[in-house]
Amino acid sequence: MVNYYQTYETSINLVALEFKLNPSQVRNWVYKFNHYGDEGLLAKRLGRKSMKKKPKDQSLSKDKEAAYLTEISELKT
Repeated sequence: MVNYYQTYETSINLVALEFKLNPSQVRNWVYKFNHYGDEGLLAKRLGRKSMKKKPKDQSLSKDKEAAYLTEISELKT
């Protein structure tokens, strides 16, 4: 629709009539294209984000691991 609007230099209302759309929708697409380019017209994912937690990295640094092992051995004695 945006390409048609720009190519034929017609009004938004005539483009909406040609494609049987609401003029406000065509106006919205033209605005998004002019401000954000092609990416502005891409569909965005709707709905909530996933609630699944990503597993955290369980590895310890060598220094922390050595400190924990030392502390454990001291507590055992």
